[in-house]
Amino acid sequence: MNNEKMVITIEENKPYQIERFKGEFSIGKRKVHVDDFMRSMVSSMDKLELLSLLMENKYEDVIESFLEESTENMDLVTSGRLFNVLLAQMEDDLITPSMFEDLLHVMFRNFKATKEQVNGEVYQKLLSLLLDSLEVRADVRVEIISRILESAAKKVENTVNQNELEDLFKSIYKKGKASWVEDYLAELVKQRPLYDGFMPKNIVYYRKMLGTEQVVIEVPKGLYDVKYGNEKYQQVGHPKMLFFFKIKKEKIADIRIACVKDTILKEDTKLFHYPFSHVYNKHNVCWSYGEYCIDSLEKLQHIPYIFLSTPNSGHYNGSTLDMFKALEGQEFDEDGLKPSEWSFMDLIEE
Repeated sequence: MNNEKMVITIEENKPYQIERFKGEFSIGKRKVHVDDFMRSMVSSMDKLELLSLLMENKYEDVIESFLEESTENMDLVTSGRLFNVLLAQMEDDLITPSMFEDLLHVMFRNFKATKEQVNGEVYQKLLSLLLDSLEVRADVRVEIISRILESAAKKVENTVNQNELEDLFKSIYKKGKASWVEDYLAELVKQRPLYDGFMPKNIVYYRKMLGTEQVVIEVPKGLYDVKYGNEKYQQVGHPKMLFFFKIKKEKIADIRIACVKDTILKEDTKLFHYPFSHVYNKHNVCWSYGEYCIDSLEKLQHIPYIFLSTPNSGHYNGSTLDMFKALEGQEFDEDGLKPSEWSFMDLIEE
């Protein structure tokens, strides 16, 4: 028969004394701090009993008093771990609308005090998360989105950051219909021509779209001075050539070079390959042209002749040097041109 017992002696402002007896004989004695003793007692309690005890003693008041006592106590929960543990245990079907509203209120009531300390991306991500989760009536959704756009509009009025404005503009127009953009621009720039002026010499085609210009310049059949490496060749025969340019933001975005035999150019005019070096099968060129500023069509008409005066090599066409030597002082025989699979409009639409 086990007749062991434990006697706890409690004296004010002193450690608890715990003494174990077997029968009438003491077999062990030790002193423990009050906090340690209480923890050991709580840890041995059934979880339901412990929860019941906390509920009976209004544990939320205890927690509030604890946090108000000192900043050190507050440091224990600033990591958010306690909050995360509580939320993780909550089942979706137990969260009522009023509970969710109260939760958001608690989270954001100190927003004004913390907004200068927290990276704005945090709130942007949260807003994005809430919008993704938004499943409400269409009329309510429109009202919410309208308020967001109104806030964005105020931001636009007050900002001088061009990058912010550009990002906002792009994010909106990509979601809208092209017709909205066209109609608005037509109203905004009413009676404003996209191009007004004389066409420089040898421009045979011009198309201006929003943000892009396409220009085709004709270089007549003739004799032109060229280079192969550092060696100059005088008056070398060339066929009639077309330089197809695409211009964006006053820079050359693309150049294509083709040859033609027709006197009158049409949409279905047959194209031929450039016979010398630095031009590929799709008529695009292997040549650096991005540094040229094209703020007027007059400047563009010089580019073909700059290209022709650039030193050639055997790149793509190993016969270039022999052709230069053979064509010095001689007209180019157009029968030697290789036909392309592309037409005039094919390169325009490319």
